[in-house]
Amino acid sequence: YLQTIGEHGTGDGQLNFTSGIDVAPDGTLLNADWDNERVQAWTADGTFLWSLGERGGELGEFRKPCDVAVGPDGRIVVTEMDGKRVQVFAPDRTPLGEWRPPADSEGFLCGVAVAADGTVFVSALFDDRIHVLELNPAP
Repeated sequence: YLQTIGEHGTGDGQLNFTSGIDVAPDGTLLNADWDNERVQAWTADGTFLWSLGERGGELGEFRKPCDVAVGPDGRIVVTEMDGKRVQVFAPDRTPLGEWRPPADSEGFLCGVAVAADGTVFVSALFDDRIHVLELNPAP
C-alpha cells in the first residue's frame, strides 16, 4: 500500500461513485467522477490539479461519465453512460467534439482505451459491442 487519493464528497479532489481511471503520458492521474458528473485530475503524488465538466448534455458537460482515457498526444476521451456518447478534449481541456453510437446500439458506453496510434476502443455495456473509432489528426 502506498496511498489513497481522494475521499467521498463533492468538492475539488473529492469523489462521488468514482469510476474509470487512466494515467496520462505525463503521469497525471485522471478519474471519471460518476455522480459528480465530471472528470478530475491529480499528480502522481495525489495533489489535486483540475476538474472538467458539470452535469448537462452540451459539449464539456457530462451525464454519468463512466471512463476516461488519454491518448499519446494528450487528448482526453470520456465515455458517458446516460449521455450515450464519447467526448474528446484537447490537452488543455477544450472540447473538440463528440461521437454517438449507431441508432441500433442500445448499450451504455462505458470502457474506453486509446492505442498508441490514436485508435479509440469503446465498450458498449449490455450491447455486446466494442466500437472502434479513429481520432482526427490533432489540431
